[in-house]
Amino acid sequence: METFKLFGANIAHKPIADLQAIKVKGFEYSKREVIDALMKMGYQIVKFKDYECAVKDAEMPSDFNVWYMVGRNVLTVQKPALNSYLNEFKLNAQEYIIDEILEHLENGTVGQGISRSWECIKIDDSNLNFSLKNGCTFNPADLFWFGYLTPDTPVKS
Repeated sequence: METFKLFGANIAHKPIADLQAIKVKGFEYSKREVIDALMKMGYQIVKFKDYECAVKDAEMPSDFNVWYMVGRNVLTVQKPALNSYLNEFKLNAQEYIIDEILEHLENGTVGQGISRSWECIKIDDSNLNFSLKNGCTFNPADLFWFGYLTPDTPVKS
């Protein structure tokens, strides 16, 4: 346990050695996520006593630069954008439905709009892989209208 002066008072401080997650601006992050983010910012993780410290440059490990303290102080967190969650998905359906989807992507007005933002790869007769193209953003309404306007009846041969 170390002590330091804060506004003239002696404060005793002992870091929590077994902490496995922290909240940063309302979002919970695991110890691994925080340490990975700190390392990307140029911090080194150094074992000190019973815990890991995040140090930078010539800083020495201490009870005051434990990973979670540094993480709370330096990590800036914003609510993740919706398009950061959905940038790829796979679709599995019967062959006639896959054919209708591909037809709509090529000839339907909403399908053509989706094709501008999404790359569609036919894996086989019953599987498609969609991935968001670089520089494009996910718009949930596009997927709603695409599903609404794509027929679900068998193609007549």
